[in-house]
Amino acid sequence: MGLLHGPTPVDVAIERAQKLLRSAGDNRLLEANVLAALAELKAMQTSFDDARELLMAAHRTYEILGLRLALAGVMQVAGTIELLAGDAAAAEQVFRQGYDILVGITGWQGPYGLRLADALYRQQRYAEATELVDAVEGQTLSGELEDRVFWATVKGPLLARAGQVSAAEEILRDALDVVAATDALNLHALVLSSLAEVQQLSGADAAAQTQRRAISLFTRKGNIAAADRVTALLTAPIQ
Repeated sequence: MGLLHGPTPVDVAIERAQKLLRSAGDNRLLEANVLAALAELKAMQTSFDDARELLMAAHRTYEILGLRLALAGVMQVAGTIELLAGDAAAAEQVFRQGYDILVGITGWQGPYGLRLADALYRQQRYAEATELVDAVEGQTLSGELEDRVFWATVKGPLLARAGQVSAAEEILRDALDVVAATDALNLHALVLSSLAEVQQLSGADAAAQTQRRAISLFTRKGNIAAADRVTALLTAPIQ
């Protein structure tokens, strides 16, 4: 998580991952784990074909080793790559496959459900996204920082679209307080981009400034794909 979300610039993180990959030797599991992280980093640089190729190699290793949870994890990365590439429908398909793998495994479907809900949200399927977020809420709010923050970034805009703007802003500002105390640049920028969307939906003048703050943090991280997406939202009509 440190290389992916922390302050290390993406290009430096890629160099470190490649060095770790060269030192993996015969450790197939370590190699696959590094390949998955490297794939997501490459996607942040908009090298989507390279990212998919790296991830496919990791996927093959997890299949050979028979690692069910690792397969679900690599599918989560695959969905994230497709979201960064702007293909929410492809992301949904991959997330659903991973979500199905986790049936019956306590505590794992919640965080995954949030990723799937985000893919649905980006396709303007708000009712489906809301139902899924509400279904997994109990599992995610007691989970890791990344999961709790991600819940806020999906739940907030959904509430705003349902007319509950104050509640949406409260959730996102609480999440902002949490991430502002960390060095997780990607998560910080993600919260800001969701807050900006809520502000835009309510007609608040602060929306553009909040979007620029998100773009600045994504750019500082080197997450070009995410920065490009938020930049496009600056001039896009509200849907």
